[in-house]
Amino acid sequence: MLNVGLIDGETGLLWANFRAVIAVAVYSGIMTFIILKILEVIPALGLRVISEQEDLGLDITLHGERGYVADGAD
Repeated sequence: MLNVGLIDGETGLLWANFRAVIAVAVYSGIMTFIILKILEVIPALGLRVISEQEDLGLDITLHGERGYVADGAD
């Protein structure tokens, strides 16, 4: 019988999968950082709104409607 799998003491595949997971996490982190930096440079695609819009509320400034009513009527 072949010794394959973690139960039989073969850890090679486990470590290969572990290295693959780490490689994907590092790659995803680096690519996300690059994409966010590119978006930061392009004026119309920024990640943040201007402070005046944030002070007024994003529901009104971005969507043109109120997200909730806080007048106690409900």
